[in-house]
Amino acid sequence: MPLTSENAALAPELYDREEQKGRATLSNRIIEAFQPQVFNATGYPVHVRSEAELWRYVDVMHETRLKSTVEDLLQGLTPDEFALFQRAVRFIIDFTTMTFGRPLRCENALMRAMGIFRYIRAAQPKRVMEFGPGSGYLGLLHILDGISYIGVENTQAFYLLQNRMWSAAAKSGFCELASEPMSLRDVTARLDDYQAVHIPWWKIIDVEPAELPLAVDLVTANHCLAEMQDSAMKYYVRMSYAALKNTRAPVIFEGWGYELLRSRGFVAREFDATGFRMCHVEERVVAYSSDPAISDYQVLPRTTSVREKFRSMSRRVLRLETIMHGYEIASYTGTNPLSAFVRATQENAKKAATVGYGEVIAFLASVYGEKNPSQEERFLERIGKSYL
Repeated sequence: MPLTSENAALAPELYDREEQKGRATLSNRIIEAFQPQVFNATGYPVHVRSEAELWRYVDVMHETRLKSTVEDLLQGLTPDEFALFQRAVRFIIDFTTMTFGRPLRCENALMRAMGIFRYIRAAQPKRVMEFGPGSGYLGLLHILDGISYIGVENTQAFYLLQNRMWSAAAKSGFCELASEPMSLRDVTARLDDYQAVHIPWWKIIDVEPAELPLAVDLVTANHCLAEMQDSAMKYYVRMSYAALKNTRAPVIFEGWGYELLRSRGFVAREFDATGFRMCHVEERVVAYSSDPAISDYQVLPRTTSVREKFRSMSRRVLRLETIMHGYEIASYTGTNPLSAFVRATQENAKKAATVGYGEVIAFLASVYGEKNPSQEERFLERIGKSYL
């Protein structure tokens, strides 16, 4: 039987040992593909040696963004969304107290996950697959809201935190493949037995994407697609298409990822080549359809102008950029059903949103006490840096 909440916690050394066993059976190109390329390039730590280090990953990647997330990305919360946010915060307080011996704040990353969860929840999927879950809050929201969830992660530290959080939330409905002898093919035959399935990178490639015996109702990958190594990104896009082909369901995400080594245009070209239709594009959300019958969609990204190409080349020479932006990704709103769904979700949320930033802050103060800047926030303030 898969690991349950009572014995699901992966020790760092157990994960490392299982990963090494997986690597021993894989070729160099596959191992190369699933490395956290951008994290490695910037020096961001994604490996821990002890349980004591995992606290660092509880609220990361969206530091200083809470106000802009509530006011700009979400434009306020609906009462139902706020109730789910409150429930998740209280869960994290209990979870971090049990796991790390003290309650840790989670609002930046958790609130950012609420942004894309609004669309996922409105789509009413039965099962969702996410690539690159990060701190794991989107997965947690699925579990708390009763949506079956599959999470795929290739960084050790984030994987370990996800393991602990999701097993605590899903309890006996949690399946951890990193330490189980089951393959991806094995678990797909038993998906109805689980609410949450956790898949490490070395087990996501044990079947050809076109032969994947898996069907989901929605795929998401937030703030990570442009950060993936080229081959991994292409594999995940093809896997998404295979997992959605029977349901003709969408890929919906918020944020292309840090465009350090490749641009969003490079990612968009891969979606297009795989057969996806780009149905809706804006900073808040991007939506692709796997339905080949949709005729109203944006085609391949437009080639950038000569002026923009010259600007990009100049910035590369000056070392202000490291990638060549070969394509424009313009905002796009179509008349297709998927774009109409996105717009309707936004309009309905705007009408129902009665909870603003002030109420969010008041709630956080009521459960955490007076806000003290975190070590991360203090450091960013010292160097005059913030993320919007």
